[in-house]
Amino acid sequence: MHTKKNLISETKSLPLIKLVFLALILNIATIILIVLVKENMPPEIPLFYGKTEGSEQLAPLNYIYIPPVMSILILFINVGCSIFVKDKFIKNSLSVVSFICSLFTTIAVIKIINLVGSIL
Repeated sequence: MHTKKNLISETKSLPLIKLVFLALILNIATIILIVLVKENMPPEIPLFYGKTEGSEQLAPLNYIYIPPVMSILILFINVGCSIFVKDKFIKNSLSVVSFICSLFTTIAVIKIINLVGSIL
């Protein structure tokens, strides 16, 4: 059975826990935003910016869920890696990278929604 002292020590070992929770909340908020505006969006969206202009950039509307889901996956992988790493700097770096990934994902999704939907 966990004592209060054990729970506190486990929480302290997690790197920048508030930043990790903020990244998770940001990704969930992005998914909720997509659900809310999905009906006002066209059937194809410009998801692949790296490709040449035209139909190569377009993807079906359901593909807009890929960026936030991948960001959540990266978040969980980084948190999992930080459990096994002993160095505090690397643990903190993994947390910050997770947050930055979530932030960029949210910005990209909002740009796409604003570009094709003129909703926001």
